[in-house]
Amino acid sequence: MREYIYPIYYEIYKGSAILAKKAIVKAYEEMGSISEVSRLYRSTRKTVRKVVRRWQEAGEEGLKDRWRWRRWL
Repeated sequence: MREYIYPIYYEIYKGSAILAKKAIVKAYEEMGSISEVSRLYRSTRKTVRKVVRRWQEAGEEGLKDRWRWRRWL
């Protein structure tokens, strides 16, 4: 059985979304591998790619949650 020393991304996210995303970005900068970061934080590669892409495009502003408002007719 594999022991994990890092908390699950979702658990960090429940406490603070920004801190969770910053942890993903920092791990990616150190490792350089989306797959390794997703394994480390037990998240999906899609989530890691999205966080890293938003960080690269907009910096810390890109890590803020984006609200999607739908208009129901």
